[in-house]
Amino acid sequence: MVEADFRSGLDQLTDLGHADFAEADLSFALLEGANLQSANLQGSCIYGANLRSCNLRQADLSGCDLRDTQLQGADLEGACLAGTLLAESQRY
Repeated sequence: MVEADFRSGLDQLTDLGHADFAEADLSFALLEGANLQSANLQGSCIYGANLRSCNLRQADLSGCDLRDTQLQGADLEGACLAGTLLAESQRY
């Protein structure tokens, strides 16, 4: 699903809550504003994707490649980030 466009529109939220994207290639995907609460993204490649303002609460991002991923405004409360790959500038 490289470069997939799942962005939320002005009048409709993209609801991918509880979706299973384990081991998926979501490189450069456009997911800005999407609901990914409790989604399984374990081991996914999300390199260079736009996750701005996403709801990632309780999502499993363990083992994901998040290098160069845009995470500004994303809600990561309770998200599992064990073993994620982050660029030096993304480290918190």
